[in-house]
Amino acid sequence: MADALFVLTEQPSRNTQHIGMIFLFDPSTAEEPVTFESIVDLFRRRIPLARGFREKLVRVPMDLDYPYWINDDSFDLEFHVRQAALPRPGTRRQFLTTANRIMSLPIDMSRPLWEAWVVEGLDNMDDVPKGTFALLFKMHHSAVDGISGMEMVTALLEDESIAQAKMPTEPWEAEPVPDQATLLRQAIGSSFSSPMKLANALLRNLPTIASDRRKMNSGEIIKPAKVKAPKTRFNSPVTPHKVIDGRSFAFEDIRRIKNAIPGATVNDVVVGIVGGALRRYLTDKGELPDTSLVVTVPISMRTQDQEGTGGNQLSFSFIPAHTDIADPVARVEAVGAVMREVKAYNKAVDARTLAKTTAAMPGMLIGLAMRTMMTLPANDLMIMSNAVITNVPGPMEPKSLLGARYVAGFAAGPSADGIGLIHAITSLSGILSIGFSACRELMPDSEFYGQCIQESYEELAAAVAERGKAPAPTARKPKAAAKKREASPPRTAKSAANRKPRASAKSPRPA
Repeated sequence: MADALFVLTEQPSRNTQHIGMIFLFDPSTAEEPVTFESIVDLFRRRIPLARGFREKLVRVPMDLDYPYWINDDSFDLEFHVRQAALPRPGTRRQFLTTANRIMSLPIDMSRPLWEAWVVEGLDNMDDVPKGTFALLFKMHHSAVDGISGMEMVTALLEDESIAQAKMPTEPWEAEPVPDQATLLRQAIGSSFSSPMKLANALLRNLPTIASDRRKMNSGEIIKPAKVKAPKTRFNSPVTPHKVIDGRSFAFEDIRRIKNAIPGATVNDVVVGIVGGALRRYLTDKGELPDTSLVVTVPISMRTQDQEGTGGNQLSFSFIPAHTDIADPVARVEAVGAVMREVKAYNKAVDARTLAKTTAAMPGMLIGLAMRTMMTLPANDLMIMSNAVITNVPGPMEPKSLLGARYVAGFAAGPSADGIGLIHAITSLSGILSIGFSACRELMPDSEFYGQCIQESYEELAAAVAERGKAPAPTARKPKAAAKKREASPPRTAKSAANRKPRASAKSPRPA
């Protein structure tokens, strides 16, 4: 169902629901010249490794049912892989301007929902070698969550022998688009069967829900305290005009800070850094609330047997970023205490139970609800959080593209009415990056916010060193990337959580 929600909330004039991943590569480490043509050829060879590359959406008329995924029968690789070059001198500011423009444009929803831009000429950027080029991935959130998006990207970074071993054994088959009458018949059938499926899902999960309720009443399960988000500039209507940026750090430096704070995790440290950056930014504007800002933290529910299935496997938690705490170490400790409560609660109640139940809800009902919500004035939307922090882990061993070494990067997520700032944390090849994207009108000075992230990190590192719990981090400057036949009826299954990986994509799957 999460896939469908990202489709139904797509509004090219306001809410664009695509994510971005930016990777910087040093071609001097490659044995052969890395050209745009060689990168396109790499895509051609590796596309079978991730199903999302060649699947497109088919929407049911009037959104009377969930949209479906089918294998694109007119897939055109050269439409999706594109080229751009910076004029001299090739500065970070020039790259950011290019990336912002790319990320501000909506994705063509009639094709597979991704683009890859090769941007050359990054010859005058801090902390990356001259001649570095960027690969900017742009993917619609309905097609991927952070984990499956990283799977698509790392399909390009595998060694040739590893990639060949992972190739599907069954041939790929294109699928024609079902005609409107077929889709309507399917929707009508689903409208009759969905209530029964929902009732069955409720009955199956009712014992678990009742048991969880008894445990909460007895105190065996402690439900985290509710948090109320204050109003900030980010809780406003957005436009499609985006700004993206990021800061990169040695993963070992983040781990060193984590190890110096008892009980802390890498995620706690990152949330603490972001909380410090928000505190600095809003203080500068004279807008820091007395109470803590609240951040939405997506939690992946993707199991091991769901790797490679694409789509979204997410639940969400709302936690205080403790922007009301000035001391950076105390902030991380406070964040960690809340995160442990949330994790214990989610484990105790099994968040997948609710996800399986909601996935059985009729598509017609979801479509009607989303159309109604999109007609509401943006200022009337409930403020549930002030920003988003999502973590996208990747492989930590050194990675390269056609021999060009990965040197830095960051990710950017979709902003939406009421939440105009999202942070995407990526870890790849020994580098942890804190990327962010925001509505340009709500954050006209994204470079300053990037500096706030850097200064928040440095403040925390210095505080940890001063307490004598760990040596100061290594003197490595952050690598900042930038300154974003007859058509057969579709399948009826709704829940992405029940999908199994398949070697070849022969049947459409629901969004």
